[in-house]
Amino acid sequence: MSRAVILPTPADPYLLNYWFNNFDRWSKHVDALYLSINSPLETVMIDYIKKIAEERPKVKVFYKNQQTDHGVAINDVLDSVVEDYVMLIEDDALIISPSYIDEQFRDLEDNKFDVIGSKRGSCSFEILERAKQVWDVSFQGDGDQGCNFWPNFFFTKTDI
Repeated sequence: MSRAVILPTPADPYLLNYWFNNFDRWSKHVDALYLSINSPLETVMIDYIKKIAEERPKVKVFYKNQQTDHGVAINDVLDSVVEDYVMLIEDDALIISPSYIDEQFRDLEDNKFDVIGSKRGSCSFEILERAKQVWDVSFQGDGDQGCNFWPNFFFTKTDI
């Protein structure tokens, strides 16, 4: 089985450099990282980011010279993903236990789940209300509740 990660980012070079150092700890559990840069950065900054990315053979860089939403940045590279499974992550995510990544992908590969993610209510009130009616979804409790998923630590089959 093959595993990919999509990282949409406006590419703060300091944050991204820190993120790559963390990625080095758990990158053995994935086959490719698709870096979706979406920001009107100066050429020198893009060159620096590409340099630190190219030091890692698993990284494929995609660049759009304008700020976009995560969804657009993810879609910009999703058709390029050739791996069987994909994980979405954000540039402020920190992975403390590298085995976590492997465990989530294994659950997909063993067909325990089709999707692994965290609930999120990132939509209009009208959509939340309709979700309550259609699926009897409760938005009570601690943390973010909703009928969507965070685009961070989201795992699924690429074709889904």
